[in-house]
Amino acid sequence: MKVFSYKSEKKELLFVLVPVGTDVNLVLPPDIKAAVGALTLNKEFELDISQPRAGLDVAEAIKEIQSKGYHINQAKITITTWAGGENGPIIGQREIPLA
Repeated sequence: MKVFSYKSEKKELLFVLVPVGTDVNLVLPPDIKAAVGALTLNKEFELDISQPRAGLDVAEAIKEIQSKGYHINQAKITITTWAGGENGPIIGQREIPLA
């Protein structure tokens, strides 16, 4: 599925994905439009379940686009540090935005 990715001018690293050729302003409900603010076309790319993308659940994105006509994604990676490996207590956690 080919999609357009629109970047929110209001919220950092928030993107709205819609199928190529779709007018994002006609698909988004008014409350979502207000929450994300102005949108700028970021890029066009292929959403393919066999091609994972960092910071994006591709299967969930495709499912939402098919049902609602759009998918909203806040791009980030969470890094968790455990004491003594994955079975130990969490000693640190931070989110790193994807550029």
